[in-house]
Amino acid sequence: GVVMFAFLYVGSVFGVSVLMLDKVSRAEQALAVGYVLAVLASFIATTRSDPGIVTPANATEMIQLFPADGILRTEKACETCLLMRPARAKHHGDHCIAYFDHYCVWVRNVIGLFNMRYFLLFLLVTSTACAHGAFVGARLLHRDIYVLKGWRPSFRVLLRILTNRYQLLAALVAFLLVAS
Repeated sequence: GVVMFAFLYVGSVFGVSVLMLDKVSRAEQALAVGYVLAVLASFIATTRSDPGIVTPANATEMIQLFPADGILRTEKACETCLLMRPARAKHHGDHCIAYFDHYCVWVRNVIGLFNMRYFLLFLLVTSTACAHGAFVGARLLHRDIYVLKGWRPSFRVLLRILTNRYQLLAALVAFLLVAS
């Protein structure tokens, strides 16, 4: 997961820097650098933060924070770590995790109470960066084909132009669009 994300991320950043950055304004270049830093910061925060490990010291506080309703969730002790666990907690690995959401293979960490905000920020920044990159790439393609060259191709001819002359940029735009 992390290796795949790193490969896709580095490849996208490299592709954007080689195929697009020299053709856009300084403001868009600065925005691209900002996206790269924001994605990396939120990724690191998500991977390195405590997901909400329930310990003997904080178990009572967590139970009060997430009380069992007696209908869907009943109070019970974890059979593995023998702690009373709060509602919506789940045992994963060596610990119970408060407000367990899922294990994310992309960040190699459990997503729970304490790192959910970092994870959501990571998703938001990554999606926004990909959508903006796709928009800028599509704008560059449009400018080159329709404005600079003055072509007015049909859809079929446009597909041929994209696959023959603009393979890498068209593929990058398509990937960024799907990734967003």
